Amino acid sequence: MDGVGYREMADHLEGRITLEEAVERTRVATRQYARRQVTWFRHQLGPGTVKVDGTAPLEAQCAHVTRAWRERTVKAT
Repeated sequence: MDGVGYREMADHLEGRITLEEAVERTRVATRQYARRQVTWFRHQLGPGTVKVDGTAPLEAQCAHVTRAWRERTVKAT
């Protein structure tokens, strides 16, 4: 019951908060968790890591990775 949204929904089902409050608290908790993940990953990935925007179209993601790979291949030769 540690996942985002469980505690909020339990509070709602037990009558401590409204559904709207539970939804808003879940949104806030989700954003906070996502920020913590970004911070953690920032310190885990090496300087040469290719970062890809997961919200971009698949073709754009593939093109970005291919470009980065080609640039590194040219520099290595």
